[in-house]
Order: sequence, then structure tokens, then C-alpha cells
Amino acid sequence: MTKLKATGKGEHRKCLTQISDGFKGRGLVLFISDMLESEDEIIQFLKAMRFSNNDCILMQILDKDELELPFEHNVRFISMEEDGELLTAPELIRENYQKRMSSHIEGLKTSCRQNLIDFEVVDSSRSLDFVLASYLHKRQEIR
Repeated sequence: MTKLKATGKGEHRKCLTQISDGFKGRGLVLFISDMLESEDEIIQFLKAMRFSNNDCILMQILDKDELELPFEHNVRFISMEEDGELLTAPELIRENYQKRMSSHIEGLKTSCRQNLIDFEVVDSSRSLDFVLASYLHKRQEIR
């Protein structure tokens, strides 16, 4: 996957409004996000798109480090969206972090399942074109 540098704060509400306003008729809505911010807004948007008979897929892109917190030495985490940072020893927070991340992902899966939205967690090191092609191929075989 191409390494992009994230900057600034996401404007989810503005983006979702623009997408909704421009969507005419039925179609396929593929939303790709780390889902670590504005999850409720995004799920509500996809729920509304699904209610309008669109086929919806949510792909949560996460880095392996975000899932496992594998760091061995003190780490300084700096927020990309807000002015904040945390200096910590990963071994002290790893277990709780992994439980909370798993719970977060399970909550997204449940919300998506309840609203007939396909959900997939994707490793950010994988090529997005390969991920999409594989997913759509698998999905076509199921239907």
C-alpha cells in the first residue's frame, strides 16, 4: 500500500453529506477508513445508504501495530487529529489496549451485521487493489 502522510482533522460530516447529496439511484457504497474516529456518524451514513437500497461495504484499514501494539520500549504516541500525546511503556497497557481494540472491532461488526452492511478488517500493508479484487471475487462466489 502506498505510504501517505495523514495531516489535519477529518471532516467526516462534510464528506458524508457531499457523498449523500451526489448519490442518485442504487449503487455500491464502499467506505474505507480506520474507523477510529466518528464511527457512529459513519455507521449512520451507511445505514441510511443501505435503507436507500444501496449495497454497502465498510473496510476498516488498520496497521498491524494498531492491532497488536508490539512495541518493546517506551513510546510517545502523538495524536494526528488533536493536540495531545502520551508517553507510556507498552507492556503496561498492551493487554487492555488489545481488549479495547477487539471490542471496538466487534462492535463495528455487530452494527454492520444488524444493518446488512458488509464489514472487513484490512491490514494496511496489503495492496488495496488486491484486497478489493479478492473481496469482490469472494463476495461474488457467495451470492
